[in-house]
Amino acid sequence: RRFIEESQRFADAPRLTQAQLAVLDAWDDELARPENSLLIEVSPGDLLVIDNHRCLHARDAYEDAIDRRLAMRAWAAHS
Repeated sequence: RRFIEESQRFADAPRLTQAQLAVLDAWDDELARPENSLLIEVSPGDLLVIDNHRCLHARDAYEDAIDRRLAMRAWAAHS
């Protein structure tokens, strides 16, 4: 949603209608329901692979005592 709303800063971007904003609000409400989420705890040494085309994802704040978190992106394609 953030990217959609931030697009409004560009003069040539189509303006969001009240109906479109209402749909975004309804979508946010669905995403906020606990039964629509999965908490995954990642431990040191774990590898988490997420397909951005099949799931929505976010993360909570975290603390890294020695500031060694490494996040890398990789793109894989199949034919």
